[in-house]
Amino acid sequence: MHKASRPNISVNNTISIFLLFFHIELHEQHVENHYFKVHLNFRFADSLNDIFSNVVFLQFALSSLILCVSAYETSAMKLFSPEFAALMLYLCCMLVQIFIYCFYGGELTLQSVDICDAVYRMDQSSLSIKTKKSLVMIMMRALRPITFSCGNVITVSLDSFNRLIKLSYSVYNVLQQRSETA
Repeated sequence: MHKASRPNISVNNTISIFLLFFHIELHEQHVENHYFKVHLNFRFADSLNDIFSNVVFLQFALSSLILCVSAYETSAMKLFSPEFAALMLYLCCMLVQIFIYCFYGGELTLQSVDICDAVYRMDQSSLSIKTKKSLVMIMMRALRPITFSCGNVITVSLDSFNRLIKLSYSVYNVLQQRSETA
């Protein structure tokens, strides 16, 4: 009689297969949890932008005015006098304060763009259809990067910081020319 042949599956192979499926299941749960976290982060960023947009706009407007006036005042002071040093220190603090907003606003935008690239580079071959759909949703949402704005007018980024510095210098030049003609 001929014995039916059984596949030769050792205990080690069975454990390896079990661990592989367990790893894939954990990975899928991680992706789905990550999808909800990404979605919540995008909603949180939108909420923060709605809440603080006008406040940050006021901060930008007043800071640019202060920059212009401070630069104008320092031009009329004696170099290295105590008043000049105090005003320059104040001017530097205002610049750093604005720079921090702009730097981290730009970094947040860049990192939110990287989400789409990271999902695209993932190995998705072993994932379920449900998990792949979640990844597609993450990619679709990440196509619109997180951006913070000031009063829905200025996007907070290093580019806006450069424009603010240029605007302040232009206003300083106008004030300087007016004082020379007066």
